[in-house]
Amino acid sequence: MELNRQHLALRKYEPIIAPSPAKEVCIAGYTVKPEDRTCGECAKNCQDCSASGPGSCNVCNIGYTWWKGNVLSSARCEPCAANCRRCDTAGYGLCDICQDGYELTKDGKKLCKTCSEHCQGCQTAGGGLCDVCEKGYALTTANICGACAANCKQCARAGPGRCDLCNDGFDLAADKTCPTCAKNCQTCIHAGEGRCDICMPGYGRNPAMLTGQYCEKCAEGCKSCTQAGAKKCDTCRDGYALIVAQQTCSYD
Repeated sequence: MELNRQHLALRKYEPIIAPSPAKEVCIAGYTVKPEDRTCGECAKNCQDCSASGPGSCNVCNIGYTWWKGNVLSSARCEPCAANCRRCDTAGYGLCDICQDGYELTKDGKKLCKTCSEHCQGCQTAGGGLCDVCEKGYALTTANICGACAANCKQCARAGPGRCDLCNDGFDLAADKTCPTCAKNCQTCIHAGEGRCDICMPGYGRNPAMLTGQYCEKCAEGCKSCTQAGAKKCDTCRDGYALIVAQQTCSYD
């Protein structure tokens, strides 16, 4: 009798374990187990399954596709190609639809790549290539983007290394480049990079230096020496008189 009372006293402090509630619908990645109506986990990387555990899956997670090996127990969800959203048709390791910011390659490999560097879009050309380049770049024959000529704003028609429209302060030369003129030069679209066609006021071309395509100061007291050239004079400033024979200026 005493033992029964002690046993009943101990049972008052035993935890009460409630049976798991029966489930009708489970969250994604789980399914109702028929034997106890609880939720059992689907196979790894599986979103929806009819039976829990490996070897059974109806829908794989995004970025995975169902693959069946030589035996049923080897069936599992395998990853698509990197940066891929769906690969149900292409198969694991490949891709049907890429994630945002990626495009399918058009080389038959069904992989996902970003557009080439300095590219605005590559939906037609495919991943790794380009359809339309950023400003300052143009498509090469390989469908990637090459830089325009220096000091160039746009070269979509002229192509990489050349120019259609120069940056402010630069003129388009005959060879479709935007040359940086020689110092003290106004324009060099014919002379080319580092040289000069027309010098700034007070400067003239020096015929003794590389066919006269560099600018030097006119003679002292000179206003213009475009025709006479550097260190000489065409027109003198006020207070000076032109010495015609020497093409220089002297005080009146």
